[in-house]
Amino acid sequence: MYQPPEQLPEQPSATPPRVLSIAGSDTSGGAGIQADLKTISACGAYALTAITAITAQDPNGVQAVQPVTAEQLRQQIDCALRYAPAAIKLGMLGNATLVQVVCDCLTAQPHIPVIADTVIHASSGAALLDDAGVQLLREHLLPRAQLITPNRQEARTLFGDDDERTLQTWVRQHRVPLLLTGGDSGLGIAGEPRFCTDVLITADNVEHLTAPRIDTANHHGTGCTLSAALASFIAHGFSVVEAVQYARHFVQQALRAGATQHWPGHGPLHHFFAFGQRAVSETAP
Repeated sequence: MYQPPEQLPEQPSATPPRVLSIAGSDTSGGAGIQADLKTISACGAYALTAITAITAQDPNGVQAVQPVTAEQLRQQIDCALRYAPAAIKLGMLGNATLVQVVCDCLTAQPHIPVIADTVIHASSGAALLDDAGVQLLREHLLPRAQLITPNRQEARTLFGDDDERTLQTWVRQHRVPLLLTGGDSGLGIAGEPRFCTDVLITADNVEHLTAPRIDTANHHGTGCTLSAALASFIAHGFSVVEAVQYARHFVQQALRAGATQHWPGHGPLHHFFAFGQRAVSETAP
């Protein structure tokens, strides 16, 4: 199991905390529910799932999307909630009807922290949420979250702007921290690496979290992995600030480990980098 910079808190029993992922299925296994399953497991939690859509994806991107029905999603969520998840991660929700189902199901669960990955478009440009769904997400679901993780394009779609102070106004209004993901802080000079900056916006602070950009084409599912790791560490009892620190570290390690692998198109992160290293060392002569 992956260990963050500090050890996970000791559990009173062998039962790991449960995290419910409500998201779409990805044929390639690099993003969506499949990435969430791997990430949550690697971060020492147990993954429950509710699938919002079946997508067909190949190295060229999203080829088809088939949403589930409202009743199918409702039944999945209701069943998963009976396992008492300690956190919920939201990914691709597909359309307004399914966003409404999620809103309805979570209304009776105000005590469960929600990490919302605001999936609106695939990196290939394919639409993964309709306009009515975006409106419902913005007005009814995001204000109920404990943390939301839009990239800059998603922030512009949701809030009309990706200016950090403008976003902080929304954060202060709803008391929901926002992690603005991705983006270059500079191109570097004389061969120095570029940097990737996430911005953690709370009611009282705007903090720029910068790390060297990892040069790799294998970054499919980075946003899904980040939000699933955040939900996992929240489920373990860490604060939002601590969860952001540990989740970003996990993603950086998974990107770095996946960078040496060979995939057609944009390959996945290597979610089980720590397990692989341990397995090799334990079986070596």
